[in-house]
Amino acid sequence: MSLIALGIFAIISPFFILAIYRKHKSVYKNIPGPPPKTWVAGNLLELVFQKSLIIFDKWVQEYGSTYKWAGIMGVERITTVDPGAINFILQNVKLFVKPKGQMLALKRFVGDGLVNNEGAAHRRQRRALNPAFSPAHIRELGPVFHRHAENMKARMDAIFDGSVQDESVLHHDNLKYKDEKQGLGLDMLALSERSAGDTVASAMFGYEFNFVNDPTHPVIPALRNASYIAINDLDRALAELSETFPWMDKIHTPGWKSGNEAKLTTWKYGKELVEKRQAQQAEVDDYEGKDVLSLLAHSTGTDPNLREDLKLSSTEALNQFSTAFLAGTGTTGAALAWAFYYLAKNPKVQEKLREELNSVGTDEPDSDTLHSLVYLENFTHELMRIEAPVPLVVREPIEDIFLPVSRPIEGMDGTKSDSILVSKGTMILIPIQSVNRDKRIWGEDALEFNPDRFDRNGLPAEKIVSSYGNILSFIGGLRNCIGFRFSMAEFKHTLFSVLRHYSFEELPSTPKIAAHLPIAVTRPHVVGMSGPDSYKMPLVVRRLDH
Repeated sequence: MSLIALGIFAIISPFFILAIYRKHKSVYKNIPGPPPKTWVAGNLLELVFQKSLIIFDKWVQEYGSTYKWAGIMGVERITTVDPGAINFILQNVKLFVKPKGQMLALKRFVGDGLVNNEGAAHRRQRRALNPAFSPAHIRELGPVFHRHAENMKARMDAIFDGSVQDESVLHHDNLKYKDEKQGLGLDMLALSERSAGDTVASAMFGYEFNFVNDPTHPVIPALRNASYIAINDLDRALAELSETFPWMDKIHTPGWKSGNEAKLTTWKYGKELVEKRQAQQAEVDDYEGKDVLSLLAHSTGTDPNLREDLKLSSTEALNQFSTAFLAGTGTTGAALAWAFYYLAKNPKVQEKLREELNSVGTDEPDSDTLHSLVYLENFTHELMRIEAPVPLVVREPIEDIFLPVSRPIEGMDGTKSDSILVSKGTMILIPIQSVNRDKRIWGEDALEFNPDRFDRNGLPAEKIVSSYGNILSFIGGLRNCIGFRFSMAEFKHTLFSVLRHYSFEELPSTPKIAAHLPIAVTRPHVVGMSGPDSYKMPLVVRRLDH
């Protein structure tokens, strides 16, 4: 045996022994699941290098609602789409926490923000920000949402008029596609994300970036890079590996560096804005601002009457700024792009929705008016069900615990059980898309896009702890998405302004679009393409005559 072979054997032997040991001591021997592909990587390669989320659907079909699978060196993990198990996990936030590896991966993009903390720190940060996302304050933001929706529509008008040549939006594979009805190939993801970024900055921070009209703004690369990094294979693989080997998060990949640059870019603006708002607050007694920036400035200020449970450090404030800005831009921007995609795929749905929007008796409806539109609500609900902005809920118990299930688990030996003993530190994955598309909850056509399903009796057939309409897209319980009302109102205002004046169709080449599995936020991905340029939503857009 050569010295090189001996060296390799010496390195891998301990891990091989560890894998065998874990296999024989497993507490999940009787739980079904896919066999590991390799003893080193388990099933991780199947998960990390998937270009979509369908692997979870495949495993649910083969192994049931609750199953096990193997991570690095045989570390066993549990995945469940069982409503009883999900409800138990989401309702017991002190028993089930986010894994360290996931928080390390998120930290490189947003620091220790609201989505990246547990326990007392999370409660304090959320308490400080709650007023900015209350129903009353979101209602007051209606004019801001409308203004930026109209800005997006105006940018599209300028592109069609030829008064601007926006190369970042024009779809280059389709530049020649322009017929007598003035159809253009446009990347609706780029335009939607820029509009969402403007809306978040304006409504949350009182700042006007004007991304829609300035595609060269220096913050835009940071936004796009952060989104791409979170879904590229290398950084997702390292995020998975850091669950077993925490030191691997210290590896500074190109993705890590770009992610850190995105965070520092948002920090730069955040620091300037917080300091400016603090100066404004100091000049006015009883400053009543309820936007995110005002709350951050007040929580880090010198008010002697500020409660201890509302105080934030300067670093915490910057982390909240990054979290709100990057998350708010990425989720709503992608949701709008998906909306235009499903409208293009379903022309009858598009026409019905446009007819309802045209029936509104004003060009400037408030948010309550939009929320009262039944088909718009059904469309929004269905869009969020079929394309969740966040792909996974990941938790681990802080102690050994029996996890109840509402769908009995059939063990490898044929016995059935209504609970499973989950060991302390075992990662539990809840694939949101699989839950949202579960036929046992939403009917046999659950994989299809159909806004009319919400008019049926008997649906949903099973209940999920949820912030919005029995779907997991904004999670549920005490760790639900704090900004879901903000996102829904912004989404509806944008559709109102754009869809009344523009129609959407698939490109003649009908490229396949899929949601790419990320660390944080899903984005539309053109199948067959790679790199940052693969994340787009190319559609034929036509201006309507009025």
